[in-house]
Amino acid sequence: LVFEKDLSYFFDSGEARVFRVQRRKDRVRLPVGGPTPDYIAESFGILIPEGGLRPCMAEFLPGKEREAFHPKQYPGVEMVYVLSGEIEVHRKGEPHQLSARDVLYISGETPRTYSCIGDKPAQALIISFDAETGEPRRAVQRKVLAPAAASH
Repeated sequence: LVFEKDLSYFFDSGEARVFRVQRRKDRVRLPVGGPTPDYIAESFGILIPEGGLRPCMAEFLPGKEREAFHPKQYPGVEMVYVLSGEIEVHRKGEPHQLSARDVLYISGETPRTYSCIGDKPAQALIISFDAETGEPRRAVQRKVLAPAAASH
């Protein structure tokens, strides 16, 4: 200790450390698809205003009458961790079954669908990672939008 300070005190970069909590009661569960929803989405993205990472919880509801979830394609990757139930992922016309505790890592540019198989809902944590640009996604979007706005 120097002057009653730990050595790290003198070498701290000054960068703010991230610590954010979002309570369950503060999140919105969004039913998607008609009067009887096909799935329910619950986004955690508010915790990450810097962008580049989009986590959400998806609850896929059982039933053949439900539409599969067709995520938008984007440059980056997606990780899906199945928390409960069973999910069928269709990629290139081929079905792939995922069960609780299975993990899928897939290109965001791959056409794919997700749906529940079985008679119980399936829950998955889906984390979308944008392609590396060296800048947070929202900063890149602002740069893209700024020149167009300036020309009007």
